[in-house]
Amino acid sequence: MTKIFNNKINLLKALAILTVVSGHLEFSIIPMFPPYSFQIILFFFIAGMLFNEKYSFFEYIKRRIKSLMIPYFLYELVYLGITFLITPLTGKFWGFTPSFKNELLIPFVTGHQLDLISPLWFVPQLFISLIIFYWIIKLFNKINLTSVLRFIIFLIFALVSIQMGKFAENIYILPVLRTLFSLLFISIATPTPITIKIITTIKAITFLFIFHLPFYLHPHFLYFYHLEFTLCQ
Repeated sequence: MTKIFNNKINLLKALAILTVVSGHLEFSIIPMFPPYSFQIILFFFIAGMLFNEKYSFFEYIKRRIKSLMIPYFLYELVYLGITFLITPLTGKFWGFTPSFKNELLIPFVTGHQLDLISPLWFVPQLFISLIIFYWIIKLFNKINLTSVLRFIIFLIFALVSIQMGKFAENIYILPVLRTLFSLLFISIATPTPITIKIITTIKAITFLFIFHLPFYLHPHFLYFYHLEFTLCQ
């Protein structure tokens, strides 16, 4: 990976982090775009730019566990301890009652097992999305599916998730919708040589800015995002 490409990735990461933080503070650092209009999409886009399918399936899972889930659960352990410490001071336990299900399974469903760690819901979801994406890409490669058909399939996944947004209140359907929606943006940045990725990086913000327009045009799109990110704050 070239230094130029790496620097561009870092700039995109910085923008994504700043916009997400501003969203949690209920304002947008870019006034013409509402909070969460493209920020989470940008994280999936960056993940796609860094995607590498050269590893075996189990090796890929192992690497994603090491880079995503181990740090996540270490943070959860720290915040669980902090939650116990502040409970006597606040008279309230800020999260679900600790249990195997709540601490190890709920992170992959909603990520809201602890109030203090709920903003990190994106990490387990990214893990799920990348594993599913890896499996789908391997399947597409096996059947020699063209890039156009791949894009159409991922676009259909995203549109289906938008149309089913009204079911996002069901915590077991929510991760399915998140995954279907995220696959499109991971795929857009993935199957290209580094030279093309550099160009794509330059165009990434423009593309994502334009993509936010359906928020104003499609009621289900708006409902899905407001519901999901209201729950995830």
